[in-house]
Amino acid sequence: MTEPLFPPTSLAEWREEVIRELNGADLDRALVSTTREGLKLQPVYAGSAPRDPFVLAACQARLGQPTRLVQPIYAAAAPEAHDAVVEELHGGADGVCLRLALGARLGRAEVGGFGLWPADTAAWRALLGQSRPDVLMLDAGANALPAVASLRPVLPSTTTLYVLSDPFAALATDGALPASLATIYAELAELTSGAPEAFTLGVSGAPFAEAGADLSLTLGLSLAAAAETLSALTEAGLPAERAVAALWWSVPMGRDLLMNVAALRAMRGLHVRLARAFGVNTPGLAPLHAAPNGATLTRRDPHTNLLRVTSATFAALMGGAELISATPFDAPLGQPSALGRRIARNTPQTLLAESHLGDVLDPLGGAPAIESLTDALGRAAWAQLQAISDEGGLAAAWRDGKVHARVNEAQRLWTAQLRARKAPIVGVSDFVDPAEAPLTRQSLLVAAPGDAATAGPAPVIRRGAEALAELAAAAQNGAGLCALGAALTRDEATAAPPLLAQTDAAPFDALRARVEASGPAPTVLLAAVGPISEWKARSSWVLNLLRAAGLNAVEEDGGGDDAPAQLAARLRALGAVGAVLCVADARLPGVVGPLTEALRAAGAAQVWAATRPATLKDLSPAPALDGFVYAGADVVTALDNLLSGLGVSEQGVK
Repeated sequence: MTEPLFPPTSLAEWREEVIRELNGADLDRALVSTTREGLKLQPVYAGSAPRDPFVLAACQARLGQPTRLVQPIYAAAAPEAHDAVVEELHGGADGVCLRLALGARLGRAEVGGFGLWPADTAAWRALLGQSRPDVLMLDAGANALPAVASLRPVLPSTTTLYVLSDPFAALATDGALPASLATIYAELAELTSGAPEAFTLGVSGAPFAEAGADLSLTLGLSLAAAAETLSALTEAGLPAERAVAALWWSVPMGRDLLMNVAALRAMRGLHVRLARAFGVNTPGLAPLHAAPNGATLTRRDPHTNLLRVTSATFAALMGGAELISATPFDAPLGQPSALGRRIARNTPQTLLAESHLGDVLDPLGGAPAIESLTDALGRAAWAQLQAISDEGGLAAAWRDGKVHARVNEAQRLWTAQLRARKAPIVGVSDFVDPAEAPLTRQSLLVAAPGDAATAGPAPVIRRGAEALAELAAAAQNGAGLCALGAALTRDEATAAPPLLAQTDAAPFDALRARVEASGPAPTVLLAAVGPISEWKARSSWVLNLLRAAGLNAVEEDGGGDDAPAQLAARLRALGAVGAVLCVADARLPGVVGPLTEALRAAGAAQVWAATRPATLKDLSPAPALDGFVYAGADVVTALDNLLSGLGVSEQGVK
């Protein structure tokens, strides 16, 4: 009998061997990593992990179903939007995603905003033209019933409509609803009753993620929003089976590929558990939509977004999303270019058609790491739902500020990691290209349509299941979007503090903008002393850091015994206004005094050291340094102090 190539090893034996290789270091501290959500990632998973039966059944139910590419349309006018729709569909997309501007989402003709403002059915007809998308995704905020009614006369019968109608997602982004929450729920019941062929109850986690929520909190808040919606609609008389059948989820894809996959898989099981809580024991497969989290995309070095979008799209396919959107790399700047739209569209098509990623059913299912992450993330999200339920539901938690507190705390913890570059942003906080040419794109800000949205007499309609059909008939006869809203005789609008969206790159963008507003970037000398093997890694780290703030950093080797004089001369020749000492910790105490004195005499307004303060704590007299930079510190605060010391204010040079 042939001996096995690798003899079987127990987990205990493996741990013993690894600890020996680590020279006795704590294995968990060295090899166990923690996700942003606080979940532990083990270096090895022994045996097999139990599979959630709901997740397994849902993944198997996807067999034979296609993956649909639904591309977002970014435009401020109907002609541009029309051209983009035609281009996306002719280029291979299965559908388009349309987001309405603030005024259209609130039903206010005097308000514009960023996005599309189709004032009436004629505007929808101009926008869609002869296009017949397989899928049309409409983000109308809480103004879903009039918006769908205005669109319906021109919507092809072969198009499947998905409506993002979550009122809490609307509150998070818009800070207002066009009516009270109870009225919006009544309209959603009418919309769902009147459009049985559509998925009218779309719940989006994007506003929470873009405001700083991690994935467990994002999923938990989405569950809470769906639970409140289902409760209100069933209390209004809509059968629970119908309400659950209309439910679908939009999940934002962040930086962590494995967590993205786990989130999509976890949502399969969470949907079934939520449906069962409302008495629907065998719900159908709820569509999952996946798109990149907008907070992860950057305005600076935007071409790096190509990698971020590819990673998010790959995770969406691995997680089994039915609907996938790929954001153009230049979308954070405004209206994307044709190149940006084409690359975004081609990315998932290449992964599907050439890599065949959609051909394997649940490709990561059964892997112990993925199953463990899926289970842990699902439990964490469900715990968030239970906590919110104990507080009286999402509306009460929102009113009491508890939702904002949760999201703000998650954002605070995440921002701390970003500011310390523990979560680096390529092209922004690390590996910055100082010669990068900025890109500009046309603004997406659209003017208010005014009279067109209020055209036509306010129709008199029957309420209930017939409301959508009668509103659509009025729209066909020329009633504008706001006239349709007026026919609903809504009560007073709801206002609440929104969740403030912030991109991951924001702290570093602010530093760069501050320097750019001051004129030519100040020059800072990286003063290195000793053999190059001692200081090169440290100097490269500082070089990247200073470039992240927009400073002109120049690396200089001070040579031998006359290093202070050489570096001082070099500082004068460069016209540098600051210096950072890049010297090994063992050598620094012996040279920091002479170096600091020489550089200050040569005109350096700021002299910093690339080391921890503890390195020089016992030195007497204490060196006259202005600050320290080192790995693990809040480098944004350090850079902010450095800029202030160099005379750079937010308004320019002092």
